[in-house]
Amino acid sequence: MNEDIFDILEFDKVLDHLSQLPVSPLGEKKIRRIHPLTSPDLIQHDLNLVTELREILDFDDPFPISGLQDITEALAQLKIEGRFLNAEELSRIAGTLEVARKMKAYFADRQEKYPHLTEIVRHVHSFSDEESEINRCIDKSSFMVFDKASANLNRIRRSIVTQEEQIRKKLESMVTNFAAKGYLQENVIAMRNNRLVLMVKDAYKGKVRGLIHDQSATGATVFVEPLEMLEMNNRIRALRIDEKREIEKILSTLSELIRAKLPEIQTTLDSLGQLDFIFAKAQLSRTMKAASPAVNNENRLEIINGKHPLLVLRYDDQREVVPLNLRMGEEFRTLVISGPNAGGKTVALKTVGLLCLMTACGLHIPAEAGSDMPVFHQIFAVIGDQQSLENDLSTFSSHVASLKKVIDEADRESLVLVDEIGAGTDPEEGAALAIAVLESLTKRGCLTLVSTHQGALKVFAHDTPEVENGSMEFDRETLQPTYRFRVGIPGSSYAYEIANRLG
Repeated sequence: MNEDIFDILEFDKVLDHLSQLPVSPLGEKKIRRIHPLTSPDLIQHDLNLVTELREILDFDDPFPISGLQDITEALAQLKIEGRFLNAEELSRIAGTLEVARKMKAYFADRQEKYPHLTEIVRHVHSFSDEESEINRCIDKSSFMVFDKASANLNRIRRSIVTQEEQIRKKLESMVTNFAAKGYLQENVIAMRNNRLVLMVKDAYKGKVRGLIHDQSATGATVFVEPLEMLEMNNRIRALRIDEKREIEKILSTLSELIRAKLPEIQTTLDSLGQLDFIFAKAQLSRTMKAASPAVNNENRLEIINGKHPLLVLRYDDQREVVPLNLRMGEEFRTLVISGPNAGGKTVALKTVGLLCLMTACGLHIPAEAGSDMPVFHQIFAVIGDQQSLENDLSTFSSHVASLKKVIDEADRESLVLVDEIGAGTDPEEGAALAIAVLESLTKRGCLTLVSTHQGALKVFAHDTPEVENGSMEFDRETLQPTYRFRVGIPGSSYAYEIANRLG
């Protein structure tokens, strides 16, 4: 499918909204990789998944996807032999394993109710032992390794506490002694280079024998570790080294537990990411009050009260979006839409294109149930000012170049949308060009929708088999568009009426 179709139809804005819903980084990655499918069976399967999750959102207990983490990089690190993860990485893995466990439990008695989702959950494994062991060893809030993680770590930390208490008592005694002699800048115990020190006035640094670790910015204070404390501080330093080694040993052991289950965890992560992606789709469906369309491979299009997705998302319930009703592909394959400027012709074209794109991407559409959407291999949209400064093309020349691309590539499995076809040049020549294009596309069996102000195209649509007129309704009393679409009736531009009203 054309790479620029997302931009032209503003489908990227729909995806932006989708990614802003409560979704994990894993789900967001899948949103950014979304692409239209061309198999009716695959599309229908994706729509069924969204339908089931939408039912969960509307009627069932909360879906247990909260807490899912993107642990892809951490798992990749474990593929390197001997590499172990830090406490935060392991804790995040445990959080994801918790989601997996809850997901398995959630679907244990819902398999018949949600058969399509259950097929995905079958690939989600439970890792209760690994999850429990990580949570036993690591605080999930602070990512600190608990004392109880091992008997040796508990012993080392108790020794550190005992040693620090002895040092503190000794230093407090020294503070009292040296403060009485006026040697100290402040009567407190400070910390420098992970060593407990005294804040000695520079003038008295010779009075307090010890190792100078630092000096204040003014030079008035030196931070001295008394000689009597060196051995005790060294013992603490040795204990800290032992503590670090023991923590690394614990983290290495936990990492090995995960490494042993790496393939199963990776499969589980992929499945949870897919479920999170579907969860986002279902949330969007509920936000738009959308429904799942039927899907066909017969170029049959039926939109029942369809609405432009971005208008629905923009106005929510605060403003009524005028729905579009359209059925084509059986009685006619080409539709020529006419009507006043700013009457909704372009919005109608984009609505059709967006609803087709959303369907192909497995998204529910803002239309009533019973809508029937065809599967297209290509969607072409010639909409907006196609002027190209880079290629030195005028608006009309660029329009013709875009039409040539359509003529060269479109076939029966294509949807073609052209705004103001043949405009921007002599009206008679533009109409002749437009008619030639429409004749070619109609013969190929494309589903084609174009907008126009040209009377010759309205006559062509009236006289040509498989081509039909359509129009955007206009209230002649208020001289305002109603944005309602009508099939079988050509529209007027109402240029004179609008001009008279404006004086």
